Amino acid sequence: MSTVKNKEEREERIEKFIRVVKGAVGDFIIFVSHVDTDSIGGSVGLKAVIEKFAPEKAKVKIFYHGPVGLKQNQIVMNKYGLEQILRPIEEYEPQENDNYVLVDSSASDSRLKNALNGRQPLIIIDHHLQDGLTEDDNQFYWIEQIGSACTQIAELVVNENININLEDEDNRFIAMLLAVGIHTDTRSLVTDTYRDLEMYVKVKKAVERDNKDFSQLINFDWPESYFTNLSHAIDNKKVNNDGILVTGIGVVPPKEGDDIAPISNALIRTKNVDTAYVWCIIGDSTVRISARSTDLSKTVDDLLKEHFQGESVGAKLTSIEEFEGGGTIRFDLGSFGEIMSLVSADKSVRKAKEDLVKSVFIALLLGGDSSQSTEIKTDD
Repeated sequence: MSTVKNKEEREERIEKFIRVVKGAVGDFIIFVSHVDTDSIGGSVGLKAVIEKFAPEKAKVKIFYHGPVGLKQNQIVMNKYGLEQILRPIEEYEPQENDNYVLVDSSASDSRLKNALNGRQPLIIIDHHLQDGLTEDDNQFYWIEQIGSACTQIAELVVNENININLEDEDNRFIAMLLAVGIHTDTRSLVTDTYRDLEMYVKVKKAVERDNKDFSQLINFDWPESYFTNLSHAIDNKKVNNDGILVTGIGVVPPKEGDDIAPISNALIRTKNVDTAYVWCIIGDSTVRISARSTDLSKTVDDLLKEHFQGESVGAKLTSIEEFEGGGTIRFDLGSFGEIMSLVSADKSVRKAKEDLVKSVFIALLLGGDSSQSTEIKTDD
């Protein structure tokens, strides 16, 4: 793992990246553990970079975990025909010489556990800090805490030793995806670093004449289901006197699971709240959680991992000193869970499932049951 401190070190890292790609044998398989504009832009941009230096006949393929949820992600995928480039991870058929590449994703992410099958990735490029990673001479791990993974990929793309011309007709869509990824993952450049802003200016310049398209990808319409889920989250929130808010949106279809991220972004702005957790249930035993916190006295990454040991959870500290994170949690109810799955359409069963998860989260995150958690009084 490497943190680049200056331009000279960045050049050395990029030289190693090129060397690692050129020396690999077999195809390159890019995995992303979730679908958002940062992982879309990052994986498509990285695919173009690898293809420029990969050995002859080597293929570069992208596979993603989970649904394409938020409408913005669906628009991006449809507008540029990316469903032909990014494929569901269930379609991946492992080959012995495949080289695994992660972008905007963690090697310890349980969502990629089956796909990686215990093998170490050849390349990891991520803007979320990870513990315990060391690269050897034939691996390239570039992990830094900045606003967007698309920023790191843009730094590769525009580097003079790689130099993919983003103003070429065939490459402008890559510039657009990188610009949208940086803009969105830095919350409209609010949580950006100087490097995010520098790369955003460069890739945005390449699509200056496509401002109408850019605006369409940024100012998208929210579906009615999002506002229904937001309303449900507001109506069911619990806040204790320590400023911790916990709420959920219940059992939702997989494509609505991504709603919890923008909902937690909104609820962390509640007066007298400095930590917000929003959960949802997908399927029979999968629970997703999104966490935000402005309280720097408690590390949300540690709290999540303490509360949900062995699960795929974590958080990062953004450049505006706010923790953001979450993950996927498995609620194994054993044979009882199997019975519940058989009658999952029954409203009373769904409510029972929601009440169970709600009680667990309140006990873990608020330190008591719902009767012990109190709403904070706010001034008019």
